[in-house]
Amino acid sequence: MDDFELDFSLPDFDLGFDEPEDDGAEKEKHPIEYMPDYQQKRARGLDNLFHMNAPGGNEWGIPETEPMTENLYGIEWISFWDKSKYIGDPENMGVHFFIEDFQFKSIWEKPDKHLDFLRNCRAVVTPDFSVYTDMPKAQQLWNHYRRQWCAKYWQDNGVNIVSCVTWDLLDPQPWSLYGIPNGTQIARSWVNKNGMKQERLTEFLKIIDRLEPTKIFIKCSPADERELRKHFNFEVIPPVRW
Repeated sequence: MDDFELDFSLPDFDLGFDEPEDDGAEKEKHPIEYMPDYQQKRARGLDNLFHMNAPGGNEWGIPETEPMTENLYGIEWISFWDKSKYIGDPENMGVHFFIEDFQFKSIWEKPDKHLDFLRNCRAVVTPDFSVYTDMPKAQQLWNHYRRQWCAKYWQDNGVNIVSCVTWDLLDPQPWSLYGIPNGTQIARSWVNKNGMKQERLTEFLKIIDRLEPTKIFIKCSPADERELRKHFNFEVIPPVRW
């Protein structure tokens, strides 16, 4: 055995155990993307808690936004569902969610998926998650929370937001306006299918007095437009034209 020299040292293998270089800013902005796969699945099941946890200073912790005061004169509104059909100036595009809930469920389920698109719009109305009169109050509250969560997340990521206002027509709740600041711009879809025109108008006038909005946008029919202009000033969100 004296004629042999055995080398038992190991070569320098890179086994990939070193810690990756930590990009603190990106990790803080999108922490869920830095989690292992199984943790990502758990986090996505916790309704975006790991994307943003920013409870507002109200009894339900509904996220709060800052007033949006940018001049939106001449903006061209389209629905989120029709964004691929828009042929105008992308920098002048405004996006609303006055459509069926299933047509925009991805903005809640995958909040980063459309973020770059929304950030490049001139303005975006916060999502009109439905608040139907026959819904349980818990579900109505949850949908308002989701609306304001998106509003806060978008605003923090550079999106110009216009606050959607909606409420249970038969039993309006104080939390229907939680998180929406005074002196901002608001929007509303005006659909009179159940015949409660006066009740809707009366409540909306109360909301105007409460929020003192700098601008109001209404998606409505020509007949409703003529009637509403007798009571307050607003700009129309038109139906899709293409």
